Amino acid sequence: MKIYCSCCDKVQIVLIDDCLDAKTNKPFQDIVCVECRLVIASGVEIKRTWVGLTDEAIWSEYQTLWPFHPAEEPRLAKDIVKFARAIEAKLKEKNT
Repeated sequence: MKIYCSCCDKVQIVLIDDCLDAKTNKPFQDIVCVECRLVIASGVEIKRTWVGLTDEAIWSEYQTLWPFHPAEEPRLAKDIVKFARAIEAKLKEKNT
């Protein structure tokens, strides 16, 4: 991401630095210029969006964990993805 930096007097690449408030222990973010390390914005609340896994990513992880298991059957692959989606839904429910 690029934002105008008043110190560098030009648009610079910035990084998002995750921080914790010392008093409240709540998470927030600082937006920092990569070039001069000036904090361009501070106290931005973290609003994370849930990013799920693709079916291909789920299947790839399964094959990594159990490479010798012959799970080539399409029905089994669908069941594995369905199981992973159920776990994902529970995690999303607990964390958002």
